[in-house]
Amino acid sequence: MAQDSRWSPNNLLARVKAVNAAFQTGPVNQFFNGVAEIYNLLFPAAAVYLIVPSGTGTATFEASAAPGANIASLTGTFVPATDNSVFVAGFAGSTSAVALSDNNLPPANGFAAVRFVNASPNLPPFDVYAGDTKQVSAIAAYTASPYYVQLFASTYTFTFKDSASGATILTLEGNSLVAGQTSTVYVLGPPGRSGRLGHGGHTVMSVFV
Repeated sequence: MAQDSRWSPNNLLARVKAVNAAFQTGPVNQFFNGVAEIYNLLFPAAAVYLIVPSGTGTATFEASAAPGANIASLTGTFVPATDNSVFVAGFAGSTSAVALSDNNLPPANGFAAVRFVNASPNLPPFDVYAGDTKQVSAIAAYTASPYYVQLFASTYTFTFKDSASGATILTLEGNSLVAGQTSTVYVLGPPGRSGRLGHGGHTVMSVFV
């Protein structure tokens, strides 16, 4: 899970967090508007938020082992006083950069907020269950759940199921959700990659605020 730290908004600035979900690339460097922001971000890992100018901006990634050769980039509008995550994912030679808008407002009292991201290039759209209860439907590749799920602070098993067939893709046990915490669960790469593995073999990374 990836955590998103809260801050006092500035109406002229935005924040961007880089996430390395590119399982065949190794460490990456990330640039914003041509300025180096992050070096040697490992897989799977997320950087801290960095403050950037608001407005139109371009986030670019390169493999740390091959500086100067971009592997993915995106240009988007970074709204003032907002938090954003930009992840790089995909097979080597076919990586993409994807921007997500983060909502780091505190969840309801006694609850935690969780968002789910399908950052795998070869997974079908999946549904997410907490215990036996479906929380989110049909998260397609390189997209996030359309909202943060608020769950009572406790320990949960998350199950990811193929939206079309209902087959279980991945089971992730022992997820302890703390009251007041906001987090993002990224499902990364094909089965058998390094990192925290759920039953099913796909790498899972949790990023907290």
